[in-house]
Amino acid sequence: MRLIAHNDGWELRGNERQLRYLAEGLDRRGHDVLVSCRAGGALAAELERIHIHTTPIRPRGDLALPSALAFRSLLRERRPDAVLLTSWKRVFTGARMARRAGGSRVIVRLGIVRPMPERGTAAWKLRRAFDRWVDALVVNSEAVRRVWLESAPWFAPERVHVIRNGVDGVGGAGGVEGVAGDGARVRRELGVGDEVRLIAAVAALEPRKGIDLLLHALAVLPADIQVVVAGHGPRAESLRALAESLGLSGRVHWLGARADVPDVLAAAAAFALPTRADSVPNALLEAMAAGLPIVTTSGNGAEEALGARAASGAEEAWGGASPRPPAGWIVTPEDPEALATALAEALAAPGGRPEEARWRAHQWFGVERMVDEYERVLFPSQEARR
Repeated sequence: MRLIAHNDGWELRGNERQLRYLAEGLDRRGHDVLVSCRAGGALAAELERIHIHTTPIRPRGDLALPSALAFRSLLRERRPDAVLLTSWKRVFTGARMARRAGGSRVIVRLGIVRPMPERGTAAWKLRRAFDRWVDALVVNSEAVRRVWLESAPWFAPERVHVIRNGVDGVGGAGGVEGVAGDGARVRRELGVGDEVRLIAAVAALEPRKGIDLLLHALAVLPADIQVVVAGHGPRAESLRALAESLGLSGRVHWLGARADVPDVLAAAAAFALPTRADSVPNALLEAMAAGLPIVTTSGNGAEEALGARAASGAEEAWGGASPRPPAGWIVTPEDPEALATALAEALAAPGGRPEEARWRAHQWFGVERMVDEYERVLFPSQEARR
């Protein structure tokens, strides 16, 4: 089967990593995969490294008619069975051109908790796209699905498919060992000894990730606890200034974007994700696979991944009839005091929660499982022939 997938990002962030895993998995199964993405971007470089075909022909702004027509011509020439759109700002143009090219199933991926806009141009464009041109929406958590359907009640629930993210290196037959990393090397780089308890945060430095809340929590924790932040973004300077104003000089290590996240996690004694709006980010899954004590916030997909689950035959994908204990600490958003209390407990007495998190990473978030589920949504005619 043929797939053309589009992504508009410059950097290799969570959305791009999930598309990379999907493209590689589908290619390995014999599907013809072409990814429309930015020439010279990080995703194009990564896909070319693993021998996945890319094209710079892509939908751009809604007024960029030549680009839109070129994308339509590409679709007419390639005649894909499915078109997967993974960048929200390009849904209108991408879906419109896919439908005008004819013959392709059009699927949109939404990976964060994002309601349908209530008014304005964005609301009109998305309503038109999802009413006329989009066949299905893929989301990566029940939280994303719930918020979308509450804000778009006119969109049929059966067209919204929950496919959980995959994390590399888990889900096979090799058991539930932690993902290895060289934490000692990172500690030497930071100049911290074994007596320092490190809390890791791997996130874009933007408001919704809540790194400011982590800094406020750190300010009331003992001095032997430090934070290491891997990531960059528009709030970098203001977050550094906040750390200085809170008297945290020397207790916060700003690493910028890192390719060695397993090593950063291996250096840490706990992981924090005080998000204001998220689903199930890659960094959370990597921390789960590493077996770290994890503290996050309620009201998002991270809560689904880590919370206790009652026995329910209706939740086969989440453990079925077997109840599961909590796999982390979940606090209310916007509450640095509660965050600090949970982090202190996670560091002092993690109990069995890290092992439960590792088990869940392997059982619920494998890449092969994700690819299986995408195949059924992207290519239902293939599934019907089986």
